[in-house]
Amino acid sequence: MNILILKFPHNSALGGGELHTWQLFSALEKRGHKFYLASTCSVLLPEFIKRQWPTQKVWLGREPVSISGLIIFTLLSPYLCWRLFFLLLKYKTKHQTNKLYCLSLTEKLLATIPAKLLGYSVFWMEHLRIERWLRQNPYRFLYVWLSNWASTITVSQAVKKQLVSLGLKEKKVTVIYPGIDTNRFKPDPLPATRYSLLPTIGTVCRLCPEKGVAYLIKAFQKIAAQNPNVELQVAGEGPEKKNLQKLASKLGVKNKVRFLGFVADIPKFLNQIDIFALTPIRRESFGIAAAEASACGKPVVATNISGLAEVVVDGQTGLVVESKNVTQTAQALLQLVKNQGLRDQMGKSGRAHVEKHFTVKRMIDRFENTFS
Repeated sequence: MNILILKFPHNSALGGGELHTWQLFSALEKRGHKFYLASTCSVLLPEFIKRQWPTQKVWLGREPVSISGLIIFTLLSPYLCWRLFFLLLKYKTKHQTNKLYCLSLTEKLLATIPAKLLGYSVFWMEHLRIERWLRQNPYRFLYVWLSNWASTITVSQAVKKQLVSLGLKEKKVTVIYPGIDTNRFKPDPLPATRYSLLPTIGTVCRLCPEKGVAYLIKAFQKIAAQNPNVELQVAGEGPEKKNLQKLASKLGVKNKVRFLGFVADIPKFLNQIDIFALTPIRRESFGIAAAEASACGKPVVATNISGLAEVVVDGQTGLVVESKNVTQTAQALLQLVKNQGLRDQMGKSGRAHVEKHFTVKRMIDRFENTFS
């Protein structure tokens, strides 16, 4: 297969979608497939260049997911459509590309019909929950209509359900779960002395409002009041970091909440904690961090946002709580803090769940079958 990847986002930030993209194409390259990236994404472009993968920086306006983006897109769309047509034609003739992989709304709206006319098979990737950016978008109905000429791939049944409710045909939407490298993310038995200490709770995420870390800190305060030696470790950076630090200080748990910043070795971090928590309040489409923690044999407490309930099996691999419910989150964490046997049991079940549903091989096999 020769695949052309397009991404012209509103803004760029390192997240699950970007990690998923280069994990996917790194594996496809090993299987002999070729691919090319044309984009303005300031995250994907340097990563592809670093890996010496073929790339081209192409300007294509702004993604129509904001007021300014909608205005620019509407004014320039005739020009952008032709620009995309000739870009597709160039890759078709020069590199024999026959698959188009669309990551952002811009190319889904503008490139789908030209690509079909040029003989491409078109695939749309939806990493995110379907929220206001599409539900209230004036181009929503065009998106739904154009979906008939593409195959849409998403990362959870929850997002598929949203797409179908939006108007996409169920048979045109395929769920392919992200893959976890179970050789990298695996349990690393700690010394027996580790279990003489009170359990450590940990989380890994970008520190932004939608990740709900503030609610986790509030829940942790309730736990710390009963268990003074328990600790919360927060791995990650983001615009909310200072606000979260102030919150921890205000709640009197400043010395019990450790902000670790960017952590390069995530498997090592996961193996040094006892309980993993992921408490987003919106936008979470899958929850890859929760799956990585399960692969490391850690019980997970997660909110019931979108695909997280598919990653964490409530009562088996962890505990699922209501989003923004501080009391319920604290009770779930406290249940695991007090019960090592339950932690071990859920950790083992979590590892088995990942090995069955979320391996890299399974993901790549399904993508190959979908592309073929």
